[in-house]
Amino acid sequence: MMKKKSIGILKDSKTWGSWKVAKVLGLKAVKVPDPSGAIYQRSGSGYRAGDPKMITIFQYDPEFQDTFESDMQLNHYRLLLEDAGYPVDKMMLEIIVRDGSTYIATNRGITEEMYYIPVRIIYDDEVRSYFDRKRRDLLGHLQSGVMPDPCKPWETWNGIRCERYCPVWESCDIGIEAHREEKT
Repeated sequence: MMKKKSIGILKDSKTWGSWKVAKVLGLKAVKVPDPSGAIYQRSGSGYRAGDPKMITIFQYDPEFQDTFESDMQLNHYRLLLEDAGYPVDKMMLEIIVRDGSTYIATNRGITEEMYYIPVRIIYDDEVRSYFDRKRRDLLGHLQSGVMPDPCKPWETWNGIRCERYCPVWESCDIGIEAHREEKT
């Protein structure tokens, strides 16, 4: 098949809460001394008179950053386009912050209402292997009628996704448990 002209940038739009955006950006709150040199005048909980006042800043922390899900999804789309003869030069996420400009978003270091984030290109074999495994697992569970294992903690955002965002929580033991605790 003859290769077609590159489509240029593959862009996907997302609407996420500030917590997810902070994870994707890798923003983590860090306490540092106030650059003005201000000090505490009286002792209190966790500090003594004369200690420097601390302020919160947000720094990039690669250990905190989590782009796996979006990286895999866009790379999968890239492979589908390239298999159809449309090469992709680069990929971007356009993220609308659902709770942008709110107190909670600002406290997570999210200061904009929209972000454009580049998505890294992952090796084709790694992407194909990941989605082939997911497809095989799904088909196997559908054929056997046996429920799949629950999501891993990183997939559930340590339970937050189960509690608030999972559309199929009623079919999962972990989701049911998360909602049972909510009611009691």
